[in-house]
Formats: sequence, C-alpha cells, structure tokens
Amino acid sequence: MSDFETAARPYSRAIFELASEQDALDLWSDVLQLAALVATDEDMQALIASPSLPRKELSTLFVSVLRSAEGAPEISKEVENLINFLAENGRLPVLPAISTGFEVLKQDALGAIEVQVTSARKLTAKQEKEMAKN
Repeated sequence: MSDFETAARPYSRAIFELASEQDALDLWSDVLQLAALVATDEDMQALIASPSLPRKELSTLFVSVLRSAEGAPEISKEVENLINFLAENGRLPVLPAISTGFEVLKQDALGAIEVQVTSARKLTAKQEKEMAKN
C-alpha cells in the first residue's frame, strides 16, 4: 500500500460521509475526479512543489482552475474548504488517491462491482446490456 493511499483513507472516508449526508455522492465523485485530474497536471504539480508559492495562493489558484474547467461541477464552500485544508497541510498530491478511495466507498455503498468480461467473440449490444443489468 502506498503512502498516498494510507494518507488518503481518512479523507476519503470523511468526504464520503459528508456526501452521503448531503445525498450528493455523484456530485462529490465528479468534483474529486476533476480535482485529481488537476492535481496530476504537470504545471500544477510544479506549483504544488514550489516552496515560493504561499499555500493560500496555491489553494486559491487550485479552486479557480477547478471552477474554470469545462463542464465543471459546482464548487461549493465545502469543496473550497477541502482544497484549503489539503493545501495548508501539503496534501494536494494525495487528491488522486482520495478520489479513488471515495469511488471504492461509493461503489461498496451502492452494491456495485466492477468486472471485466473476456469473450471469444464480440458481444452484442443486447448481451452487454444484459450483463450490466446483472
């Protein structure tokens, strides 16, 4: 288990609990996936690693990038607080692991599982729908 996964676990759990209370699992899923994408951008990684950029400015910049993303979900005050907290504590690089952990918790709660089907022949659309239903 990587250090990021270990560090991400309590954040993923706390965000999942908040999202469950708000009945906003899909919204938080979208936000975390976008935040993970931003955190893995090379330019953003350079800014995150820069000791000369104050963490408050980094947080503000990160949130503005989230808001300006095409098709971005609503960036609520809770999301801003999360980004501020992660930036202040040097945890923005953990966002991809937080997102992954959140998705695992979400899928478990929904009773969904991910499977990979291997077939000798290409499946028809009807067969794919039938498998997805089960």
